[in-house]
Amino acid sequence: MASEASPLPNEDENRSLTHFLGVELKHTLTQDEKDLAAAGYEHLEQKKKAEDDKTSVDITEHTIPLRELGSALSTSINVKDPGSSEGLTADEAAARLKRDGPNILTPPKKRSPLRQYIDRLLTMFNVLLIVAGVLEYALLGIDFHANFANTYLGAILIAVAFLNAFIDWYQTQKV
Repeated sequence: MASEASPLPNEDENRSLTHFLGVELKHTLTQDEKDLAAAGYEHLEQKKKAEDDKTSVDITEHTIPLRELGSALSTSINVKDPGSSEGLTADEAAARLKRDGPNILTPPKKRSPLRQYIDRLLTMFNVLLIVAGVLEYALLGIDFHANFANTYLGAILIAVAFLNAFIDWYQTQKV
């Protein structure tokens, strides 16, 4: 065989796929096929761009010279002594507060206590303890009489995982 079989076609416009029997299949994508393939994803791209616009903010005010910054923000800045600048008038400040809202960051969403507990329960260590406990019960199912002590061991491992998650959750709640 000249080339090995590839399960996935190349990303080129001219797609060539070699079958395991050595038959080469060629397909050229037309513009209609490209448009049809891209048509279903426009809403996803717009949604992703909208999410990016919400989370990213371009702050360039620190690069603007003080004279231009004062005129851009419609305020007065004393270039020689910025500490003695007059700033906004009370009316202008009230109008901007009404228009733009307060200058505060939005706090992150809080997770419910149950969700926080589940997150701690699903840490790698606790998952390993739970899996080990379940495997102990699987051994019990294989030979009940020889592995009867595994009943207690499996229950203890699973209980330790839940207790460990609770202690971790409780300690973070106290802070």
